[in-house]
Amino acid sequence: MSVVDDLIARARVAQAAFARFSQEQIDEVVQRFALSVHTHALELARLAVEETRMGKVEDKILKNKVKAELIYRDIAHTPSRGIIARDEARGIIEIAEPIGVVCAVTPSTNPIVTPMCNAMIALKGGNAVIFAPHPRAKRCVARTVELLQKDIAAIGAPDHLLQVITEPSLDTTQELMAKCDLTIATGGSSMVKAAYGSGKPAYGVGPGNVPVLVDVSATPAHAVRDIMKGKTFDNGLICASEQAVIALPDNAELLKREFQKQGAYLVPAEEKPRLEAVMFEDGHPTAEIVGAFAPDIAALADIDVPPETRVLLVEETETGHDAPFSLEKISPVLAFYAATDFAHGVQIAADILEAGGKGHTAGIHSEDDARIEQFAQGVAVSRVIINQPTATAAGGSVNNNLVPTTTLGCGTWGGNITTDNISVEHVMNVKRVAYNRPNVRSYRTLHVPAIVHGVGALSRLRDVEAARAVILTDSTITRLGFTTRISQILADSGKEVQVLDTIPAEPTIDDVYRGRDLLLDFEPDLLVAVGGGSCLAAAKAIWVFYEHPELALKNVASVPVNIYTRIEPIPRLGHRAQLIAVPTTSGTGSEVSGIALIRDAQSAARHTLFSHHMIPTEAILDPTLTYSMSAALAAKTGMEALAHGLEAFVARNADPISKATARESVQTIYDALPRSVDGSKEARNAVHVAATSAGIASQNAGLGLANALAAQVSAALDLSYGTACAVLLPTVIRYNRDDPDATAAYADLADTLGGGDDLAAMMERFAQTIGLPTTLADAGHAPETVEPLLDDIAAQSYLSKHTDTNPRDVDIAHLRAILEACLDGPSTLPTPSTDGSTQDPATDESDTATDEEVEA
Repeated sequence: MSVVDDLIARARVAQAAFARFSQEQIDEVVQRFALSVHTHALELARLAVEETRMGKVEDKILKNKVKAELIYRDIAHTPSRGIIARDEARGIIEIAEPIGVVCAVTPSTNPIVTPMCNAMIALKGGNAVIFAPHPRAKRCVARTVELLQKDIAAIGAPDHLLQVITEPSLDTTQELMAKCDLTIATGGSSMVKAAYGSGKPAYGVGPGNVPVLVDVSATPAHAVRDIMKGKTFDNGLICASEQAVIALPDNAELLKREFQKQGAYLVPAEEKPRLEAVMFEDGHPTAEIVGAFAPDIAALADIDVPPETRVLLVEETETGHDAPFSLEKISPVLAFYAATDFAHGVQIAADILEAGGKGHTAGIHSEDDARIEQFAQGVAVSRVIINQPTATAAGGSVNNNLVPTTTLGCGTWGGNITTDNISVEHVMNVKRVAYNRPNVRSYRTLHVPAIVHGVGALSRLRDVEAARAVILTDSTITRLGFTTRISQILADSGKEVQVLDTIPAEPTIDDVYRGRDLLLDFEPDLLVAVGGGSCLAAAKAIWVFYEHPELALKNVASVPVNIYTRIEPIPRLGHRAQLIAVPTTSGTGSEVSGIALIRDAQSAARHTLFSHHMIPTEAILDPTLTYSMSAALAAKTGMEALAHGLEAFVARNADPISKATARESVQTIYDALPRSVDGSKEARNAVHVAATSAGIASQNAGLGLANALAAQVSAALDLSYGTACAVLLPTVIRYNRDDPDATAAYADLADTLGGGDDLAAMMERFAQTIGLPTTLADAGHAPETVEPLLDDIAAQSYLSKHTDTNPRDVDIAHLRAILEACLDGPSTLPTPSTDGSTQDPATDESDTATDEEVEA
């Protein structure tokens, strides 16, 4: 067994025991760990400086104590064991689990505080940790682990929860990374790349090379104080320490003087080459200068500086590997750039980062928020530090709210997986328990602010504030006298009126554009759409292109995917005109929908426009407009409305509110439609309002197979939509009864209607009562003539969004079987499908009657 295998075996035993600890026990271990760091801060700081010959004892003491306190305070109350979050509304529970054994690669520059930080967050996550130290820091890391393990073991933590490779090498470190469960790699770029190539998950961090811009709005003394504080902290060993200062024309000389005043030595141009020669080898800092004091570095270059010198300040104009002072120096040596203006200063900072340190940190001293934001957007870093020493602020400090850590992600800019400050959430697995929850949806009245209904409701048009109105309708409505009646109401209230009454039964793109052009010429602020589904659909499309003439149909037409969350291709409407919908039939619900079907006369394709913005501003339901309907038309349109309400009641997306609306509409239509067919004005009023209610319910809950099939059957066989619904609805009910939820809903509805528990039979009898056929043969289509069309009808129906909210899953073969059962009487229906869709629906529209039927 190798050394690494032995370490991992012990770590797994310890971690398995630790995994049984409660949250309270883990928190006690983490607290004792933090206190232990405080207790041993002096000893460990001295040992680190002695072994690595880098940095300052005083600063290492401060790092150890302050960082331990900050990290503990940040994670102390973070849940990390068992259930850590509940979201009752969404039906999600989050459960935290340990990752297992964490490998922590530790650099020589920060050999105490880095393992301390990584160990604390790993322990909080319930993990064991094995440290792989830099060979130059192996004794101080081993001593740190020894002391901390001893102190947490005293309160019951398992032995070997913290371990270290005592004789580190590249081979052992790579073996550890390949065999642990997660690596946190803090070190040079080559080590980070090795971690990512180990075959195990890893958090790597990139090198720092922090540029700091000093804006003219900053106070020079304060800015220099913070930069000097950051640059001299632990002699520049921290990866977030300042590496270059960027000044502007108005403050460059002031800043130089202030740096000198606060202990910086401005290196003369003739001494710069000697300093470069001792500081860099192949562009990288030499071991002698890393973490050394400024006077000692100057002495190596035979540069005479005052003994109290804190920083060597080197003027620079270039960036890149040919200008090594523009790179990370890991020492109290600072490059100084003079920009020509602020934008140039931002560019210098970006160039410095591009040369090295991209993704890590940048800083700016400024009181100008606009310039701060301009700088932040111009540099490719994971954190931008404002008016603070970057060395001590980037990893979280008492003066900011960044997550306290010593491990700073650099994102994809630096070849890392995250831009985060690494903490406990990165060293635990979170499993999510998902309960079955209905889609959280808002029930809408589809943005119709008012539905005015009742005899005389047309008088509402007198009160609408508008100067110019256009009536959009068809020739039949004009022949029936409705256009004149409505024009008079509008004119009597002082509105200028124009009429467009050429909308056909199947409106085309050309019809829509002709309407748009009329409106653009007349510039109305009120549109009144009067008629059946086709007229209302065309009016909605005309409204769209009047409000936004720059749009093209091909760019806004689409198949509706989800009536609540789909992308809206159509902008908001209403800035030029409001649209009032006045239905003259009681079936489509188009007056409360945001959908329109427009045909392309050349290709015969039908384009769907769908948007919540297309829902009419207001709907006026005046039953007197339905009094001229023939008995046949009243039956057909009423049957369509009944199918809307019934299928909305059992749809997958039905909720208590939509079900209540659907139930009321079905009950009203079931009770009133036979009398409406006989000509009762009171009944027609009731059906007219109930049809709109059914439209509202179906728009919220969706529909089902009867409507999916009716759209195609009516088009293919030249039947009215309502007739197709009468034929299809009983068979679809029988098909859906294999779904238990649908069965219960159908029984509930049948009981409401007072007809027992066989809703399919009730619908057959109801259709016959109002004079509608219940088979395609009864509708005048012999089975042998329909049979060749079934495959295409079934396939096209399957594309309808209504199939997605049908309570029982379906496929094309099932749809064909339903159609076969409707040819000349019931037959065997297909067995349940094993796959189906659950997307939200958007209803299709279809014209419910021919002009001749309306006129009759």
